[in-house]
Amino acid sequence: MKAKLDGIFSPDLPSGYSELPECPDNCWIIVHADIGLDDGNNAADCFTFYVSTPKYLSQILTEGYYQAGRALVIVNEFDWFVVEEAIGDICSKVVGDSWEKIAEQLSKYGEYEFE
Repeated sequence: MKAKLDGIFSPDLPSGYSELPECPDNCWIIVHADIGLDDGNNAADCFTFYVSTPKYLSQILTEGYYQAGRALVIVNEFDWFVVEEAIGDICSKVVGDSWEKIAEQLSKYGEYEFE
């Protein structure tokens, strides 16, 4: 069995692919990914990723804060297609003999809705 990305969306950009952050090269965006099995079934669970740019991280670190790295996807500039490709690449590398094992592996990269 293999994981498959079914789609992504963001509560920060509710208009979807037609909407970008105000500063695409300086942002932190929450992205939810619907991920299921690559078996033709349309069932999927939600995993959350935090998409950030180096500029945003640099700004936060300059202000004396820190940022943990779990569920973090770093891009030079926010682009829906790049984010979708990055999460899709993660999914393509995750295999297991049950959904539970696949979800456990995916939860190392993104926050699983059932954690």
